[in-house]
Amino acid sequence: MRRPPSKCCVLLAGLLCAACQSTPPKPAPVASGGISDSVSAATDPCAQRMDDIRVAMLGYIHAYDRLPEKIADLQKFAEPGTTLQFTCPASGQPYVYVPAGLTLPGKSQRLVLYDAVPAHEGHRWGVLLGPAANNQPLITWIAPLDEPTLSAYLKSTPPSH
Repeated sequence: MRRPPSKCCVLLAGLLCAACQSTPPKPAPVASGGISDSVSAATDPCAQRMDDIRVAMLGYIHAYDRLPEKIADLQKFAEPGTTLQFTCPASGQPYVYVPAGLTLPGKSQRLVLYDAVPAHEGHRWGVLLGPAANNQPLITWIAPLDEPTLSAYLKSTPPSH
């Protein structure tokens, strides 16, 4: 004769079923600076290209403790099977690369790569580098830039090395 499952087994089975049927959590939103929810770094082809470049930048920085003078030099640090593309798929314009980076007054992050034109609902994508501090690794991220923010970066002076 078969015994009914214990209360513990029933509870565990219920939890497993609930976990399988739940929807995955949404990714954390990118700081938007006014950009709409329809543009996301996770789904925008331009931001994805920049993310490939960002990963190569980390490899280059790890090897040489600096960024290259020419953006094309990052190709050998791309993920295996990835060909870096240095133009925005929406505008066809090449990305603007500033190896020394642009900073904002009072901020330690540097803007090192950005779209040449605001081809994403009036915004641009950019790659930012944050300083390594307190034995933490260098921080890099892709962020949308509105025109006032980019203008503030462009008015700044590149940091000296």
